[in-house]
Amino acid sequence: MAPHPPRRRRKRLDSANGRVAAAQLICDEFAGRPLGGFLFALAAAAPVFAMGGLWAAAGLVALALPVRRSPRPHADAPPARRSVYAEAREGIAWLARHRVVGVLALIGALASVGYMLPFSILVLFAGERLGLSGIGYGLLLAFSALGGLLGSFLAPRLRSWLGYRWTIVASLLLGALSLGGLAVMTYPILAGVLLALYILHAVVWSICALSLRQRLVPDALLGRVGGAARVLGLLGLAAGSALGGMLGAIDLTLPVAGGRWCSWDAACSRRSRCGANSRPAIAARSAFARWMPSRGRCSAGCLPDRLRTASCLGRPRAAHTARAGATPS
Repeated sequence: MAPHPPRRRRKRLDSANGRVAAAQLICDEFAGRPLGGFLFALAAAAPVFAMGGLWAAAGLVALALPVRRSPRPHADAPPARRSVYAEAREGIAWLARHRVVGVLALIGALASVGYMLPFSILVLFAGERLGLSGIGYGLLLAFSALGGLLGSFLAPRLRSWLGYRWTIVASLLLGALSLGGLAVMTYPILAGVLLALYILHAVVWSICALSLRQRLVPDALLGRVGGAARVLGLLGLAAGSALGGMLGAIDLTLPVAGGRWCSWDAACSRRSRCGANSRPAIAARSAFARWMPSRGRCSAGCLPDRLRTASCLGRPRAAHTARAGATPS
């Protein structure tokens, strides 16, 4: 299920996504963790049963939500049945062809690797380098979540002030600098501040990337393209977790420093004007395009909107129109 806002409401995308991120942080970090610890103190299996019950309740709530169906141009014609693989393939093909959204997905995968590199060994880092107990580690996580909560409210304001491009670049640079300081930090309070700044960067980056993708992807392909980008991010999380464990076995500083370099590389690739046309980006998109040979319109009759891309990235509409040889619709 991939709900998306109507075109007329997309001016408030950043604020809406920020509120969703804030609600998730409150439930995950400030409600879920303490409740899980309390239930575990009662019985070791209690959190597992509680999780199953909450998942069932969430499924019932999802089934009760109203469904809004867009009118079809030919109401009498039955909808063509397509396989899940064909629809997923179409989303990947669109993602591979679109310069901005495709590169954002690749940056997201790299940022996911950088995110999981330090967090895969964070409990060891907190105990051995920072000298924190179990309670101290819990307080460290709670304090870092405050940074994410602050980022969910700052993201819309930063985007309106700096635009998507420079908000994303600034947040990725903040993530790289905060991890660079955390790699050599031994003071728990300062480490908590740096970790909060890192979570702030992750929330701001994710809100901006999600809002930009929702603005640029056609309505009929939002779920498919979003699913393809999500798979890349999950692959990055898995790779970062495995790599962080291997590097942590050598030295606990290595995963934190590796996460710093991933964030730095992601920021540099987004900051460059030719980031989307760099050799790695071109090679990745070419590989996707060879695997997805379809061209032209998608099954819903959509084409990537170059004018909308120029508007979202802050380029002048008239200049981009003249350069692309397109006619405003």
